[in-house]
Amino acid sequence: MASHPKALPPIAAKRINFVQNYVEPFSIHSLRFDATFTSRLRERARVKQTTLHGALCSAVIHAARMRLSSGKQETIRLLSAINAREQCGVSNTSSMCIGAAIIPVAAEPGLDLWSLARYLKAEHAGPTSRAGLTSALQMISDAVANMSDIESALDFIDPVFAYQVGISNIGEVPGTSRDSEVRLTSMWGPAWLLGCDGEQLIGAVTVNGRLHLLHTAYTPLPNLLEGTRAALISMCDEG
Repeated sequence: MASHPKALPPIAAKRINFVQNYVEPFSIHSLRFDATFTSRLRERARVKQTTLHGALCSAVIHAARMRLSSGKQETIRLLSAINAREQCGVSNTSSMCIGAAIIPVAAEPGLDLWSLARYLKAEHAGPTSRAGLTSALQMISDAVANMSDIESALDFIDPVFAYQVGISNIGEVPGTSRDSEVRLTSMWGPAWLLGCDGEQLIGAVTVNGRLHLLHTAYTPLPNLLEGTRAALISMCDEG
């Protein structure tokens, strides 16, 4: 007697449909700022008591919100990869982004972009501390120890790491001298996708004093990098 295949749970079927719907290659777009503007942005962020990363997060969230059909009202989940080089005691020649802050960013019409940048910087304080990283890694270790199959892993990943806008910023990459046989002129990324519905990932790295941005997505929001550039320029130009 032939047996019928067991029906998949609804959430498993949804995941399979998601994968099948995204067999097309992902899309990438890039943007590079010149050294003068990058330096100006970094200095402006310092004056505003935040960081270039905080400013970038604020600008990307603003640009994404303007392009989402319900973005002006909804809370956007921001995933921000954490630079843990200092906490792990490694040099700037290594990338140790072993954690991520998930920050729900509510729509607050009265909040200007620099205030949002300071808020996002403050929200990173806990996760980026040594105690915060230790706690997060222990939570993941405990969760993995209790996983028996792929579905269990996905059940953990979905609510914890699902995001709409992701920003992974390597920071400043040491430059190379003119006398070097191999010279690093540009770098793009990091680029990775978790498979979250509608996710938009911005990879950021500063090389030779110039900020490089890479937008990776299966279903990219149109002109997201151009909107980010306009927001950053506006932030630097305001009095």
